[in-house]
Amino acid sequence: MDDPLKTCPICNEPCDVEFNTLGKKGCARIKDSSQRRQNRTVQPTVGQRVHIECRRDYTNDNNIEKDLRQQNRDTDKTELGERSTRSKQHRFDFASCCFFCGTRVNLSKTRGPDEAYRVRTLSLQTEILKKCDERNDEWADIVKGKLEFARDLHAADAVYHITCNCNFRALGLSIPKRYNDKPGAYALTNAPSRSVGRPPDTEKLEVFEKTAEYLINHDDEQITIGELVQKMQEFNGGVGYTTKWMKEKLLERFDEKIIIANILGKSNVVTFRTTAKSILHDFYNSPKTNDDESEKLKLVKAAAALIKNEIKAASATTNKEYPTSEDISSGAYNLDFVPQSLQLFLRLIFSEKDADNKIASVGQAIVQAARPRVVIAPLQIGLGVQMHHHFGSRYLIDVLNAMGFSSSYTEVQRFEANAAVSQSTDIPGCAKNVILQYVADNVDHNSCTLDGYNSFHGMGMIATTTPGTRRTTPIPRLDVTSKDSKENGTIDIVYFQSKAVHFGNTTYRELKNLRAVDPSIHLDVLWKVVWPLKPARPSWSGTMQAVHNDRHPGKSSVFFLPMIDMNPGDLTCIHSTLLFTAKEAKRHGSTPVLTFDQPLFWKAHEIVANKPDDADLASIVLRLEGFHMEMSFLGCIGRLMEGSGLQEVLELTYAPTAVNYMLSRQGSVPSS
Repeated sequence: MDDPLKTCPICNEPCDVEFNTLGKKGCARIKDSSQRRQNRTVQPTVGQRVHIECRRDYTNDNNIEKDLRQQNRDTDKTELGERSTRSKQHRFDFASCCFFCGTRVNLSKTRGPDEAYRVRTLSLQTEILKKCDERNDEWADIVKGKLEFARDLHAADAVYHITCNCNFRALGLSIPKRYNDKPGAYALTNAPSRSVGRPPDTEKLEVFEKTAEYLINHDDEQITIGELVQKMQEFNGGVGYTTKWMKEKLLERFDEKIIIANILGKSNVVTFRTTAKSILHDFYNSPKTNDDESEKLKLVKAAAALIKNEIKAASATTNKEYPTSEDISSGAYNLDFVPQSLQLFLRLIFSEKDADNKIASVGQAIVQAARPRVVIAPLQIGLGVQMHHHFGSRYLIDVLNAMGFSSSYTEVQRFEANAAVSQSTDIPGCAKNVILQYVADNVDHNSCTLDGYNSFHGMGMIATTTPGTRRTTPIPRLDVTSKDSKENGTIDIVYFQSKAVHFGNTTYRELKNLRAVDPSIHLDVLWKVVWPLKPARPSWSGTMQAVHNDRHPGKSSVFFLPMIDMNPGDLTCIHSTLLFTAKEAKRHGSTPVLTFDQPLFWKAHEIVANKPDDADLASIVLRLEGFHMEMSFLGCIGRLMEGSGLQEVLELTYAPTAVNYMLSRQGSVPSS
């Protein structure tokens, strides 16, 4: 004998697959539907199994109303045929009787409940026929029969009551009671009575079911109650439930299968209650077959469900901020980003012994594909940014994204915009023991492919720190606008106004006597002396490395700063650059040091020399670029050694044109 708890109370069949276990709320819902159906045989108990499809069809409001109408038609078919055709005793007069209720119309009544009109438009008959199909009840059948008999209401001078017309167009209402006892009135055997409160809106219920299906199909995303309300409005032309009512309807629809909670800063996130225990329970209780192939597929599906459930439950999955560069370059972090079950699955598939990098890469690709709108995988965004930096090809990035190995080109652009706004002009990790220098030079870029006009010619700036520093705080993932980028990348333009710009007398302060002893001053002598002794010693490069061990400050870091869209040789542009670097260096607690090439250095020196001693630019240190400094030195040598034969000696090694350029005064005299 079958276990009653494992038998569906609706269809009385065993529940082996696709079933739910009823709780108190589920039993109450089925009992309420049973009373509405006037069916006393369905009496479920708590803990009893029920087929998902049986439960959905049995408790659906539309199905209940449809079944009740069919039962009434079958039960009262004969009586309905006799009572609804009382008007057959005489020909129906459309010109004097309302075709909605069958009673006579007094056209003199222009106001009040008995107000009536003649049919004045041809479209009214089409609208009423369409409403008959929507109602699909006894009253609709009678009215439809009248309209088909009349063929043309306008030509028949048909009349109707306003109240009858309103009741017929409103679903759930019947003939007004004031006309039920009058001669000629239609006698409906199943006339719906208006219940207390607002009548149920079947159209919204249908749209809600469509919204519920959307939630089921998009379970891999973090969908909130508000987003479901917006989706329902999209389905229903801007009309939908409120947030509170949507939450109640979802709990009524899915019962204990969903959880509504706050996840990762998002409120009212709807997720399905799926646990490893329930997945394994469904797998072990599924009916067994003798087909090995089907059993294998069931096992694979259960394993996939367990892995996806762990991906959804991972706490590290967030799209509120991008991973840092340290996280992207860390092998341990990238491996930990992949859930343990997925790691084990991939290790059993890969044949290599050391496949951590591949496991992290393929695993993150699977995690990203499982939750595309929730997860920002480190290797995915890192590869996209790297490909964009090296090749600048949207096609390449989109191809890698389509194959699941990289973030999209749109996401890469969003990352770069957030990085620019997040960093702005800040220098991360700038401290007293870090040397901060600014460098400015002209920037030329051929922008014809962008706007079809001239090339961009402006002032570009960078900041260098020694030793190098790196950003450790993550970059937030926000919707950056052009206004945000403009506010973070704007340099104040300060007009330089001076009657006469000249290079005045420059007085250099006397340097302090620095008596520093170089430990390697006699290193070359020592290295040569010990050579005949044949001791164990390194080569010269090894010796230098041993002497200067642990003294190198490390690789420097370069940070890009905003550009000035002006002619770099303009004094106002140079003046604005000087003020910007002085302000930024002061903000970072460092002495403003700015490097120019020779033409810009000369003009910057003129601007600083014409400033008073208490000006903001008085503390700025201008440095000549190393290449131009060497050019100036060679120009001086060429001037002093002109005619001595030095040029002919150098031409033995370098080309004559190059020697003329090196020993000429080019580079030693500033351009105007």
